[in-house]
Amino acid sequence: MKILIVDDERYSVKAIRERVQWDSVCTDDAEVLAAYNYDQALKIIADENPGIILCDIEMPRHNGIELIRELRKSDTEAEIIIISCHEEFQFAREAISLDVFEYCVKPLDFVALTDTIRRAADRYLEKKSIKAQEADAQQFRKNREAISQIFWQNLVTGSYENDPDRLFSEADSLGIDNVRTCLFTPALFVVRQYSTRLTTWTQEKLNKSLQHLAEQIFLKAVGRIIVTLPAAILILDTETSASSFEVICGNYVRNCDELLSVRLGGYIGKSCDDG
Repeated sequence: MKILIVDDERYSVKAIRERVQWDSVCTDDAEVLAAYNYDQALKIIADENPGIILCDIEMPRHNGIELIRELRKSDTEAEIIIISCHEEFQFAREAISLDVFEYCVKPLDFVALTDTIRRAADRYLEKKSIKAQEADAQQFRKNREAISQIFWQNLVTGSYENDPDRLFSEADSLGIDNVRTCLFTPALFVVRQYSTRLTTWTQEKLNKSLQHLAEQIFLKAVGRIIVTLPAAILILDTETSASSFEVICGNYVRNCDELLSVRLGGYIGKSCDDG
């Protein structure tokens, strides 16, 4: 882990480097960096992305609070520990508002400072772990959505017709448990024509617009699945009567024409037993 000390007093930086028990701060080796003014600190933070920043308040030209305020405008995730010669309420209050991890007063107790840095390192690593898990979960949801789209396309095009074991296996892996028991009525809507004002739209933007309108119209009732295809929308209905489903499909075609200036061709199939 990279740790940055920001202090214009070189002897103070030297003391922290030598007297903090860095081997107890984090499990991996601590790389201790130093900056002696505001500008050096910003450059090192941009280049090295330290996880912990120990920042003195009293510095020439720009003080430590100004540096922290600038960092909070960026996306730095570093835990910040303030070091000050003065136990001033005004500084402490502003430090709290800037989400500073700890406010330490000189002369420093290096045993206590070591413990403070260790706790800051623990929180930094925990936040990084949570962020990584959230990113993994988001990527999983994106992948699952894409795989689900392929699954439903394969289902309605008959790709599983001679391989029910594969059908049920892939459905189970996606958490889709209704293919064994449900009767699906499919409806396919394809783009036939759209207004010249939409010629600048990307395929993705057109698909999202069709999907958004489909969700507003079709997802008012349970038992429906919407699958977005290139320039087309597939609706799978499990509960609505044929006549009612036909009316709703007509509403969708009409709304696409009136609201999006997109003319669709619609095809409603017969109920099919997919189990």
